[in-house]
Amino acid sequence: HPIISLTSLFIAQQHISQLTLKRDSPQPRFGPPVRYPPSMRVYIEPDLDALARRAAGCVADVLLATPGAVLALPTGRTPLGLYRELVRMHHENQLDFSASRVFSLDEYIGVSPTDVRSFHSYLREHFLSRVNVLPANIHLLPSSADDNDCQDYHTAIRDAGGIDLLIAGVATNAHIAFNEPGAALDSRTRI
Repeated sequence: HPIISLTSLFIAQQHISQLTLKRDSPQPRFGPPVRYPPSMRVYIEPDLDALARRAAGCVADVLLATPGAVLALPTGRTPLGLYRELVRMHHENQLDFSASRVFSLDEYIGVSPTDVRSFHSYLREHFLSRVNVLPANIHLLPSSADDNDCQDYHTAIRDAGGIDLLIAGVATNAHIAFNEPGAALDSRTRI
């Protein structure tokens, strides 16, 4: 599934299983031209603002092609520009999130969802409260999660048809989201 990595200043997009592009499909409105079939592309942007615009364009293209797209969203400093740009596009270009479904990538165990340090709070403050994602379509990991909750979350993702677009940061030590170097590539939702 597609991955947008903001920290490393590249966007890698693989085939989206729910999206069928024809060779004569119209080109995207916001992002770079699409070739059939989509394959990994690397974009180098001069600064974080340009990267945020490029990444938001790719997200917009997915939403326009697949209005019910399932998004997996990160937290942290890195995606702030992306979220600002998506909010701007929502207000200025009527980018519609109403049919999309959102899953968070991670959460701290034991931190209340209303605590400003929680990823629930972060996503609501910087993105979810500023666009028209329906509350029923927002799936955030519980801060009181146990192994059963992790399995339920994984099942909810599977029942949604999988992730259409995952946005993740890649850190200087090569961890992706909270998956540290050496983590199993096929690991699932876990504590």
